[in-house]
Amino acid sequence: MKTQFKRNPQEVREEMANQGLSISRWAANNGVSGNLAAAVLRGERECVRGECHKIAVLLGIKDGVITPPHLRGPIIQAYADTNGLPPKGK
Repeated sequence: MKTQFKRNPQEVREEMANQGLSISRWAANNGVSGNLAAAVLRGERECVRGECHKIAVLLGIKDGVITPPHLRGPIIQAYADTNGLPPKGK
């Protein structure tokens, strides 16, 4: 499934450049991987779930919800546990 863009990734890159903000700095400020953020902006990731989904939502290129760890249900938490995400309630 291809990501339906809310904002164009090129627009996001231009906005970052206008603000003098690098992708890696933006990523560090938002607690996400700089490599994944760059891959999302290059269109190399589908952004369906996990950190890529979170990055796309934070960048405003995708509509979506970021579920905080303390609100995860048992199925989502089981996925998080096996994929190195923070434990529920942390």
